[in-house]
Amino acid sequence: MRIDNVGFSAWEVTDGGDEIAPAGGDNPTLVFETGTRYAVENGGWDSHPFALRTDDDSDLLTQQPTVAGSYEDDPAVDWVDDGDSFAFTMTSDLATAVTQYTCTVHGGMQGDVTTE
Repeated sequence: MRIDNVGFSAWEVTDGGDEIAPAGGDNPTLVFETGTRYAVENGGWDSHPFALRTDDDSDLLTQQPTVAGSYEDDPAVDWVDDGDSFAFTMTSDLATAVTQYTCTVHGGMQGDVTTE
């Protein structure tokens, strides 16, 4: 899947994400399946680090280099951040905790996360 920024106001899924963002558009709800591994290319990662967060804005997984998300060391999640791309497995524990995704620099670039 590939995500890109729409200026400083939104994310969009630009390739390979039909089953994850069925509605498309700006800041779509992302639908992840528990037990599935996801590989994501972030087209604007250097200016728009991606993060999965809780409803109280606690980082679970983040591309922000100075912050560690609480699930980044979980071997079942197997978080890998290679700069312009990242990968993780949506475990049941992570699915229970995650409610949103965001750009760690631009607060308006955020949307909801649901899991199945």
